[in-house]
Amino acid sequence: MAESAVRFVTLEEKYIQPAADMIRGAFPDMPDEDNFTEPDFYEMLEIFPEGTFIALDGDKVVGVATGIFVDIDLDELPRREDSLTRTNGRTNHRDEGDYYYAVDIVVDEKCRGLGIGRSLYDLRKALVVSRAKKGIVAAGVIPGYSKFLKEFGPTEYVRKVVAGELQDPTLSAQLANGFGVESVRKDFFEDPETDSCCTIIHWRNPDYVQPPRPRGNKSSVDLTNSNRVVRLTEASVRLTN
Repeated sequence: MAESAVRFVTLEEKYIQPAADMIRGAFPDMPDEDNFTEPDFYEMLEIFPEGTFIALDGDKVVGVATGIFVDIDLDELPRREDSLTRTNGRTNHRDEGDYYYAVDIVVDEKCRGLGIGRSLYDLRKALVVSRAKKGIVAAGVIPGYSKFLKEFGPTEYVRKVVAGELQDPTLSAQLANGFGVESVRKDFFEDPETDSCCTIIHWRNPDYVQPPRPRGNKSSVDLTNSNRVVRLTEASVRLTN
């Protein structure tokens, strides 16, 4: 199958079951609260269908990307991802949210290498630009780290991937898509293969214009050169405990 044979649509009811099954199959060890399930898709169909993208080969779902608009403070993220994405069984989506939080992205293993994942990322970016949001934030799995658990910690692994010394199936692709690493986290979501370690990644909308602040408010502090951020080749890793 060539990439040109794939078409992309936003969420419709007929795609909910195969999309949910694809996500569940890709992350079988993760609890439902860490991924989109059927109830989440039905909620999104009602309030934010344009935030979920489906890749189709004919009528077959071969890729899915989900997300919601939420307000995010990258310096004050909650301890767990589900606190960011859900409250009382409902998603925290707000049309006025300043970021697109990317929850899941999965491509059928038989269709990988065809550019489907990149196209799904590009659709997310186009949505963010069209809605004048600040950018995209996501918690990213680092599957390659499972091979190095006994050699070094997750922050060192991420440093090596960012520097090009190692390749990670997920993180390397995200870096190539223009994302930077904001932080390295443990127990943000469950992933037994990597000791529940993950990255927080960030893509900034290049067209976003910060609204002027009312007079009398303190201006924000630029942490770019602070010792909390370590600049690497194409991304930065904020050291967190």
